Amino acid sequence: MAKRTLRVIFNKRAGNDDSYTTKITLPKKDLNKMGVTLEDREVEYEFDDKNNRIIITKK
Repeated sequence: MAKRTLRVIFNKRAGNDDSYTTKITLPKKDLNKMGVTLEDREVEYEFDDKNNRIIITKK
């Protein structure tokens, strides 16, 4: 299993000073290995709050 450090991108929402949206860019080679393509790009997101982990799997 490869480990990488990624940065979270914060964008202010229009018209609201305290509200942000967030994004994380995932490495394309990892998405390729998962089988994520332009035609088949649905993934499932799960947050494990007990272990403070995010799990992304191909749907």
